[in-house]
Order: sequence, then C-alpha cells, then structure tokens
Amino acid sequence: MNLSLRRRLPLVGLLLAACLGTLAPAAGATTDPATPDPARELARTAQPLTDLRPLDRMIGSAKVVGIGEATHSSAEFFTTKHRIFEHLVERRGFTTFALETSWSTGLLVDEWVTTGRGDIRKIMRDEFQESYRLWNTEEYLDLFHWMRRHNQLHPGHRVRFMGNDLGYAGGNVFDEVTSYVARVHPALLPRFQELYRASRPTGGVEAWMKGYMTRPRAERRRMADEVNTAFALLERQTPGRTHARVRPQRGPSSTLGPSPRSARSTRTTS
Repeated sequence: MNLSLRRRLPLVGLLLAACLGTLAPAAGATTDPATPDPARELARTAQPLTDLRPLDRMIGSAKVVGIGEATHSSAEFFTTKHRIFEHLVERRGFTTFALETSWSTGLLVDEWVTTGRGDIRKIMRDEFQESYRLWNTEEYLDLFHWMRRHNQLHPGHRVRFMGNDLGYAGGNVFDEVTSYVARVHPALLPRFQELYRASRPTGGVEAWMKGYMTRPRAERRRMADEVNTAFALLERQTPGRTHARVRPQRGPSSTLGPSPRSARSTRTTS
C-alpha cells in the first residue's frame, strides 16, 4: 500500500467517526414533538369498516343469504364468511348459520353453541370426516367460538347452527327417537330398535359412509323402508305428555325452528 495513503487512513477514520457521532441522538434526547405517534394517530382517526354496506343493499328484505366459495378449505373464504355472518347477526338480525354438513352433526354443534355442552374440538374431529372433512378447520372453530360467546352475551338473540345435508345420519338422531319411545311408548321400543338396527351408524363417520356406499342397492332400499316404517309408526301414536321434547320431523328446519325474534338465516353453499 502507498505509504502516504497508509498515513491518511487513521485520519479518515477519525473524521468518519466524528460525523456519525453528530447524527446519533444525545443521551436522554426526546423524539421531535412534530413527529406523530402512529398508534395515537390510528386510534384517533380509525373508523369502522363499512365495506359490507353494499351487501346490505343487495340483501334487502331477504331472509336467507347464500354464500358460496370458489375453493374449499381456503382460509380466506372461511374467514370472510365468518365476518359476513357476524355482520348479518349484529346489523340485520339473522340467527342461523346453515352449512353443507349432516343434519345430525348440526344438532351436536348447535347444542354446543347454545349450551356449551360437549367438546367442540372433539365434535369437529369426530363429525367432520369423509366428504365433510373440509370443515374441520381453525377458521370454523373460530366461528363456533364466536357464536358461543355471542349467545352468552345476548341470551335474547341467540344464534344457531344447522346442518342441511342428508349424506349421513348420526346415531344421536336415532337415539333421540328411541329415548322418546322408551319414555312415552315403552311397549314399542323393541320394534323401533329392530327397525333401526341396520341404519343406526356404528364406528366412525368415514368408515360408515364408505361402507354404506358399498352395500347392495336392495339392502339400502330395505334400510330406508325400515326407517320410514318407524317414522309412520310414531306418527300414528297419540302424543304423550313429553311429546314436545321429541322432534321426529323429517327436515332440519323443523328441528331447529325459527328464533322467536327472527327466522332469518345465513346459508353457505359449495
């Protein structure tokens, strides 16, 4: 290295250190008061999001709102559905979230969001299987937790959950009917147990659904006939004193029923 350059390097370093020192704030120095604090400014100027107002205009006086999705299991679509449902509940008086899952699963989820009975994670893990497994997500868990909190805070405006698909009928719906029969028409209980024996699921949802589809068509027809026979038999009975506690109707809407304040619902479609 050139000797004169080597002699000048320490001087250059000293000048650089001096310049940097003048840029650093002195100990105890405060921020320029003219510089706005981002958190304070955001708190002062932030306004609620109003991007759902066009949706209100589109809904008008409709009592059912269908919300689709371009892809299944996409977090963004599920999160958006949750946000829209909150808006419809809080601003428009809607009460029910209906999803393409089995009616029997809907009863279990609905019991949790309305009463807190059960373990919602276990319900989702056990029920959302096979073609319904795409609903077993953290986004839907967040939705169910919000529904539960809403019901705790607003007992006069409860929200409900409903499954609107008939691809699987869980054991809980069969057990509800046989429990009613045992209380009110005990002499008929053996007959109902016989008629339900082949159709009441055993084991996991996925195994049952796949196994059912492998059964011969004639066997599946026989199973359907037996269940319909049980239904007709119950219809012919004189209602007992506890009749109001059983719900033998064929559709989920008659099971859940409308809210005393509103019959509006939100339905998601695939």
